[in-house]
Amino acid sequence: MKRLFLVVAALLLSAIGAKAQSSVVEISWMDHKRTVYQGVIVMNNNQGRLYSKYYHPSAGTVYVSQQAVLSNNYDMYGNCISYIYCSHPNTTPYVPYSADNFIFYPNGTVYTQDYSGKWSTVVQYRTVPPYSWESVIRSYQP
Repeated sequence: MKRLFLVVAALLLSAIGAKAQSSVVEISWMDHKRTVYQGVIVMNNNQGRLYSKYYHPSAGTVYVSQQAVLSNNYDMYGNCISYIYCSHPNTTPYVPYSADNFIFYPNGTVYTQDYSGKWSTVVQYRTVPPYSWESVIRSYQP
């Protein structure tokens, strides 16, 4: 299972890595309050959007759209750590929401942190094949 996870991580990092290209990655995570979020990261030339949704107890299903920027940092051994920084979250219906940030480590570990400093560690993702991009993206929009 760990080997499969590392293969998936390598595919994701190559899909969103340093090369200027388009990619769509479906992702889900759980925050410190055990709220589950599902979304899709749409990148083109290291910039794009994160579309996500989650269930809010008083508002129902909330859809979130955020700007996203990919940045790759290399350590002295040549290992790449990829960051996706999100900003300007818009929600439908409106609820207060902090932007999300993702960190992809070379060993396949992924974390997300919102601007309020809360960490999520239960992160799962998959690269979406091009023939499914439109339908997958549409499923995360109101």
